[in-house]
Amino acid sequence: MRKKHIIIILVFLAMAFNRLCLAEVADIIQLDSTIHNYIGGSSGEDSIDGDFSTAQSAYAQGNNGGHGVALYSEHTFARPVTIFTVRYKMHAHAWAHGSNIRDHNASIYVEYSTDNGGTWTTLPESSAGCGGGDGYCEISKDNTWSGELKDITDIRVYAQASGNASGDDGNAGGTASIYELQTQGIYYKNIGLKVKTGIQTVNIGVEDLIDGVHKLRIRKGDTTYGIPLLPIYDKYASSVRIYDGNEIKALPKTVQ
Repeated sequence: MRKKHIIIILVFLAMAFNRLCLAEVADIIQLDSTIHNYIGGSSGEDSIDGDFSTAQSAYAQGNNGGHGVALYSEHTFARPVTIFTVRYKMHAHAWAHGSNIRDHNASIYVEYSTDNGGTWTTLPESSAGCGGGDGYCEISKDNTWSGELKDITDIRVYAQASGNASGDDGNAGGTASIYELQTQGIYYKNIGLKVKTGIQTVNIGVEDLIDGVHKLRIRKGDTTYGIPLLPIYDKYASSVRIYDGNEIKALPKTVQ
C-alpha cells in the first residue's frame, strides 16, 4: 500500500513540471545539516551570526617568550555543494618588543576542501600576512569573493597572531578575530517541479541522485533526481508532507 502511494505521488509530481532546470542558491553555512567546528578563542558562533561587529576572538600577551593565538571557524556540508560567493571578514594584530630576541607575525585566510578536509585550497585573494622584528603589525580582510567552486565539502577561516621577545623589557603577543563567514551556493535545485496545495503553489527542490540515499526520485528528460525527505521542522521544509513508512516528512522547498 505504501509503495502504491509513493507511485501515485511521483506521478502527481511529474505532472507538475513547467519550467526549465534552474539552480537556486542558499547560505549553505546556515543549513541545519551543516556541521560547525570552532577552534581557539571564544564565541565561535559569532563568526557566522550575520553580524559583522561581533567575532570569534582571542588575545594573548606576556613577557620573555613566545605568546600567540590561532583561530579556526570550520564548516562541513552534508554533501558536496557548488559555491558562488564567499563573504568574509577577519583581523589579526601581532607585536614584539625587547632588548634581545624579538619577532612577530600574523596571517589570515579562507580555505576550502573537496575531499572532506583531506586537502585545503586557499580562496583567491583571501590571504594576508605580516611580520618583523621589534615592533608590531596588523592585517585585515573584509571582502566578497565571486566565482564558482564545485564539489565543496568544507570551508574555513583562519586567523593567527604571535610574538616572541626576551630581555628585561621583553613583551610580545597577538590578537585575532573572525567576524564573519558567509557562503552562497546551490543546495536544492529548482527543475520546475511545483505542487499546488490549496491556493498556494510550492516549488519543490531536488538533488543530484545518490544511490542508497534518495528513496523518492523523479525523472526529467534523461536525468533522474533525488527528492530528499526532511524533518517537518527543517529550515527548508515545504508544506508538502509524505509518510516514509516510519514518520511524516516534508519535501524540500527551493529558495525563492
